Amino acid sequence: IATVDANGAVTAGNVAETTTITIQAVKDDGTTVVTSTSVTIIVKAKCAAPEFEIVPAEDGNTATVSISTSTQAPVSIYYTTNGNDPTTQSTLYTAPFTVTNGQTIKAFAVKQDYYDSNISSATFTAVKVATPTININQSNITFSCATQGVSFYYTTDGSVPTEYSQILGY
Repeated sequence: IATVDANGAVTAGNVAETTTITIQAVKDDGTTVVTSTSVTIIVKAKCAAPEFEIVPAEDGNTATVSISTSTQAPVSIYYTTNGNDPTTQSTLYTAPFTVTNGQTIKAFAVKQDYYDSNISSATFTAVKVATPTININQSNITFSCATQGVSFYYTTDGSVPTEYSQILGY
């Protein structure tokens, strides 16, 4: 909706997409066209910032990284693993990749006719659990671990415990 202020300035209102606005100035008698002009306004959306899914490997020292964005395809995501800000000359994301403990991943999304996204950043920090100890005092058996917040899985038949073994909370 167009509005005219007291000084005669015309405001076209909110434009949400690429729009061509044509205006004419007409004399008060309504018959004489003084001027006519057109302007195309291009409104760009901004790419959504990339999101990381970091899945630690069993060794605890590496992780697999997947990167995505909610911006509708086709969209390109560029990333670095050395902590530097990425550019369109950086590595193009095409598949999950592996990082090691302490690596910082940065990424941004690019799409034609869109503004580039903000840069997203994540650092993979390995969490190693200290080796648990078993303390036997007469018929009392206690478990302890230097790592806080762990749960203890145990067996009584000599087999290696799994997440399905008996559990003692922390």
